[in-house]
Amino acid sequence: MHSSSPLAPPLAALATLLVLACTSGKSGALRSDGPAGVIAIDGSTPKPVTTRYAQNYWCWNGYGNNMPKIQPLVAPLGLQLLRAGGYNNDAEKSSGTFGSDPFDAAQIDAFVAYSAAAGAQPIIQVPLIDNYKKHGGTPDPADAAALVRYTNVTKGYKVKYWEIGNEPDLYAGTDLPGYSIDQFIADFNAFAAAMKAVDPSIQIIGPDLAWKYYPRKPQGSDDEWFTPFIQRCRGSYDILAVHRYPFNATECTIDAVMADNKTYVDLLRAVQDLIAREAPGVPFAITEANVSWDGDPTHSVYPASPQTIFGGIWVADALAAARREGLWAQAFWSLSEGWTLGFIDASTTPPTPKPAYHAFQLVSSFMGPTELAATPPAGFSVYASRGKADDSTVVLVLNKSATNDTQTFTFSGMTGTPASGFTTKFPAYSISVVVFPDGGGSPAIHQYSELEANAGSAPIRVR
Repeated sequence: MHSSSPLAPPLAALATLLVLACTSGKSGALRSDGPAGVIAIDGSTPKPVTTRYAQNYWCWNGYGNNMPKIQPLVAPLGLQLLRAGGYNNDAEKSSGTFGSDPFDAAQIDAFVAYSAAAGAQPIIQVPLIDNYKKHGGTPDPADAAALVRYTNVTKGYKVKYWEIGNEPDLYAGTDLPGYSIDQFIADFNAFAAAMKAVDPSIQIIGPDLAWKYYPRKPQGSDDEWFTPFIQRCRGSYDILAVHRYPFNATECTIDAVMADNKTYVDLLRAVQDLIAREAPGVPFAITEANVSWDGDPTHSVYPASPQTIFGGIWVADALAAARREGLWAQAFWSLSEGWTLGFIDASTTPPTPKPAYHAFQLVSSFMGPTELAATPPAGFSVYASRGKADDSTVVLVLNKSATNDTQTFTFSGMTGTPASGFTTKFPAYSISVVVFPDGGGSPAIHQYSELEANAGSAPIRVR
């Protein structure tokens, strides 16, 4: 039986699914059965989920190329934030030269309308690289203030969230030779003051670092920009944010990508510990993320490149972990683009959702606002919540192993859920959502695995 929701696969894929039903993976190798295990759900310490689902798009400069085409697929993602950011917005050069495609009034109008249609609040990033170029190497915060004035005063859009520049820890090696953390701190403070003078109600997100926040060198070293930013920009930022792309293209092996979530969670906790010491109470967000920063199609030829089922499992794991770890937002890069990082392929008619799209949608569609504790078996990630209507328990099960594994569910510390003992098999390399209705009814299982990914279909409802 197939779900009647937007998660249902096209009927044309059913024959392919039947052909693939005995095989998995591009090689067609038969997946064997693995060890049985137990998934334990504990509802004794529920906690509210505050994480916002977010996305980016490459790129808002030159709006119109693919955005209207993919719009029907954006709303079903359940986005709460949509960011107009990234390098091209910072340099205003999607046509190749600085200032050639400014994020001007027309772009803002289109972006705000698009965000509203998607049901998301907009985040606007004001340019910093192009500001330097435009003013001969001396930045002028008046440009940023003018964008806020047009958006929130002239047009009355009430855009709440703003950013200043993009990945400034990369500037010195690209467009602004010698650019330092000291310069960025001065720029951020000056721009924030000018922007908040126009509209004191806005909240500013930063520093949107590419990598110089990784806690692998002593605080205050050249490779650690986050601590000095937090300390010396107090009062200018309202939300702290960084980006994360863990692998180069060649590093996208199945084993590495499936094991990355522990590294991700350890990193989140280390950064959150730093924030708790230096800026207690300030929210923390990931405003860009994907399994790799390199989505060049000629490089995305490895087993777990971004466009694969393994890249999709990575997305579901990262989004669910962000919920559990209490991030303010988890944003991915990006909705659609020519590189393989896009969740939607706009080159087809109609546009085609990729595995990452389906992975994101399974989490955003089913996981509810109250997180429950979950203990996974080896080779799995498991997350649990109450359903959105508070009438079910929802369990997200990610089988990150190469075997089809049977799992038995146990429940404790809660009422209204089914008795322990439900047993089912999860396919190798799959994303499953198991919905246990209150009152003991039969659970529904929505699933996306290698079979669906290789057939080009959406998740299926298997029971």
